[in-house]
Amino acid sequence: KAHIRKGFCPEIFQVIPNGFELDRFRPDDSAREWFLQEFEVAGDAVIVGLVARYDPMKDHKMFLAAMSKVHSEHPMSVFVLCGKNVDENNSDLMHLIEYYGLNSSVRLLGLRQDISRLTAAFDIACSSSSFGEGFSNAIGEAMASGVPCVVTDVGDSGWIVGSTGRVVPAGDVDTFALAL
Repeated sequence: KAHIRKGFCPEIFQVIPNGFELDRFRPDDSAREWFLQEFEVAGDAVIVGLVARYDPMKDHKMFLAAMSKVHSEHPMSVFVLCGKNVDENNSDLMHLIEYYGLNSSVRLLGLRQDISRLTAAFDIACSSSSFGEGFSNAIGEAMASGVPCVVTDVGDSGWIVGSTGRVVPAGDVDTFALAL
């Protein structure tokens, strides 16, 4: 619709879907053990991941609010966040983690070069976007890795996940936490 508004001719549109490197993004049973050792996490922890740069559209605040609800019922949960500006130098993010009482449960990993291994270690992958999402490569990569997903219904996320995961309204902390 945006392209039509800009004057593009819809009769000649051709959609080329995103592709994924299935030799990199695939189930990997050793990834979980690597993660548990590397980040000193207990073996019975549930690893919930969010691969997203720090940006208002990715809605880290809603994600952390939902994680605080999950953590109150499942204290062994570990929440892994990685992406640009997702590290201890981000004072806004650090404040949110403190506010929601998640200091001991969150791992901030910043930019990573080993996303395929990291993603394969997750028990659940998330997308908490509140607007502006297109086709989430992080969600497609998680699914290719055999990781179930909980996503907000923004952009193509709900369509990508379909009935294989959980799709919730954007910004709905309680429903997001319940889906997890």
